[in-house]
Amino acid sequence: MSSSAPVFMPRFGSSSSLTAPSAFSPGLENAAATVLARLRACRWNMADGCTGITRELPAREGEVLRSVPNSGAGPRREMEMLNWVGVAEGGARGAALAPVMRRVNGHWCSDHRASNTWGFWCKRPPAMDEGQPLARNRMPYNVSDPHFVVMALSVPGSGHGGVAFQASKAEEDHAAELALSNNRPQARWTDADGQRIVLTAPDTLAPHQPAVITICSRPGAQSLRVNGRIVAEGEGTLGRGTFSQMLIGWGFRSFFPNEGFGGYVYGAITGRGVPEPQELELLERYLGESAGILL
Repeated sequence: MSSSAPVFMPRFGSSSSLTAPSAFSPGLENAAATVLARLRACRWNMADGCTGITRELPAREGEVLRSVPNSGAGPRREMEMLNWVGVAEGGARGAALAPVMRRVNGHWCSDHRASNTWGFWCKRPPAMDEGQPLARNRMPYNVSDPHFVVMALSVPGSGHGGVAFQASKAEEDHAAELALSNNRPQARWTDADGQRIVLTAPDTLAPHQPAVITICSRPGAQSLRVNGRIVAEGEGTLGRGTFSQMLIGWGFRSFFPNEGFGGYVYGAITGRGVPEPQELELLERYLGESAGILL
């Protein structure tokens, strides 16, 4: 077997970070928890994935993933990621499939490689106005609000394109997306007026090599980071556009599903606001550990 090919390992029992010894360095995990609390950010570790819509059924190697709890500082149960599709769903588009749990090179991840895989979904009312920006049980941000997304992912080959993370509204076209285009990381924003900002990394992701990708937006400034390094920047100011859902591994806009990037997801973090540079670096290091990379 090639040294660059993924190695799958069976899962015996639960290694969920909610119930088992942590897979992260204690100091790093404590520091990340402090940053998540300050930002009230959501965090989804795929190692915490379950086969049902409860946390009592931790997924084993090869089992279908139905839920991933929010282990960050945002509303816990309210921000759980779910997957409800059955093998016969999808209508004319063909059978929709759920992701499955994998352990790749010793690290747990959700597997989105199968064609027409629908990923995870969290639907909540839109964020409220400035008077109540931290209301529970609501989306943390809209398209014009300062926000960030950090993801650890990998691709099994070349030419991958599609959504890795999306904040959007199912009935509308506006969105904030972390995506891939021909294996190149992308940050994409579209507001309700049709203004579009796209940042694309100059280099492609190498197959089987995990990466930490970060997108950030605030009025007048957007950025795309790969493994802790800024690779593209923008200077746009986004207009109106409310969000009512977040999705991992795929998207859903204007009443139709959006194709996912077709790879592995190790974890994701998102929140409202602009982290300090050292805070963002810490969160990237934290998710990097979940995928086996040191930043």
